[in-house]
Amino acid sequence: GKSILEVAQKTGIPLRADLFLDASSIRASVEGWNREEKLRQAMKNIAFLRNEGLPVMFVPERASVTSPQELFEACIMAAEEGVDRIAIADTTGVLTPYGTSKLLRAIFEKIGSKHPNVKFDFHEHNDLGMATGNCIVAAMEGVDGLHATARGVGERAGNAKLEELLV
Repeated sequence: GKSILEVAQKTGIPLRADLFLDASSIRASVEGWNREEKLRQAMKNIAFLRNEGLPVMFVPERASVTSPQELFEACIMAAEEGVDRIAIADTTGVLTPYGTSKLLRAIFEKIGSKHPNVKFDFHEHNDLGMATGNCIVAAMEGVDGLHATARGVGERAGNAKLEELLV
């Protein structure tokens, strides 16, 4: 959190802090993390950045394969800590359009309905070739922002293609 703040202060460029966290107990187990400690640290970072006046987006990675209870818990904590945005991230690229719709409807019901000031983004990886379709569904479901890549740059299979979404 401090590095982002330092860059914003030194350059005078208004930045938004995007904080990524895989909130699943599976990832914590594989990596040898203490999940609760990771969540506490993320919330401390959010509070610090918000207190310094930076907008913050919380990005729960692997949202598509995290248990609903763990995903909702992390998103609710972030919303209560005052994030401006939550980006639902299918960083495993396994969602289908139907799955995207169901996931976002559940997020809007559990988090969005109780935190109307929080905006929602959708971040999709293209492992199954469905990133553009899933982003279109996400837009139809009412997300506020879509994440895309220019000319296929991105992890592994890349993200949704900006040029396709623009069309």
